[in-house]
Amino acid sequence: MKCLTCGTRMKQDVIEGVEIDHCINCGGVWLDGGELESLTGHSLVAYRELGCPTCHQLLLTRMIGTVEVDYCKKCGGTWLDKGELEGISNIDSKEGGVKLAFNKFKDSVASARNLEIARMGEDIKKKGTGTMLIDDVFIMYKDGLLITCSTKHLSPGIDEDILAGTLVAIQDFVRVSFGRLGDSTLQAIKFGDKQILLERGEHLITAMVVSGDVPEQIRDRLKDVIGNIEKKFGDHLNEWDGNLNDLEGVGEIVNHIFD
Repeated sequence: MKCLTCGTRMKQDVIEGVEIDHCINCGGVWLDGGELESLTGHSLVAYRELGCPTCHQLLLTRMIGTVEVDYCKKCGGTWLDKGELEGISNIDSKEGGVKLAFNKFKDSVASARNLEIARMGEDIKKKGTGTMLIDDVFIMYKDGLLITCSTKHLSPGIDEDILAGTLVAIQDFVRVSFGRLGDSTLQAIKFGDKQILLERGEHLITAMVVSGDVPEQIRDRLKDVIGNIEKKFGDHLNEWDGNLNDLEGVGEIVNHIFD
């Protein structure tokens, strides 16, 4: 199934028991008939038109509270553009359990997209400097969405759950911590013999998972990478809607960390 917004072939996943098709490139989500109503507890009321990717009928635009979504009258499917899941999650619900379940579903969809983006990243195999070894380098938007990564966890025999768990931990830290920080100083999360180095720019966060002794110059490299990306893609990053096509070439700048 192709994305209604950007035309990219979508990835099918089962999230919290719900089968969805989601676009890794732009973040759109397709839900089959009845799934959105079941997740939110809200009924839908109609307006405008598009084209259903399942049965090819015209879609109607419907409102859930103040959020406009696209809905197929024939098969009942619902199309959510990037940001509409977040918008629906902010609507007050009379049933607290329904709201909690939907928020869990929304976060799981975001995590699934991040993992797919990570799978498209560069395999860094064994890289480092001195006694420091690098496991992963992630570039994230300020809302926690992964833009690109370089990771050793793409190699055969590596447990992908490690990569998924690392991504979730960084996402949670970014959402909680960076939202209330007023400066761009480097942060570090330590766990066992590893640590996650974090550097913040105006729009982006770099996270590097390392082990061993961290040389001082690695901090400067992280800052340079953030600065160079924001300089090159500043116009897109100011109001970025989650479309990865707008940031093509970010990975080449990230590779300078390994110089």
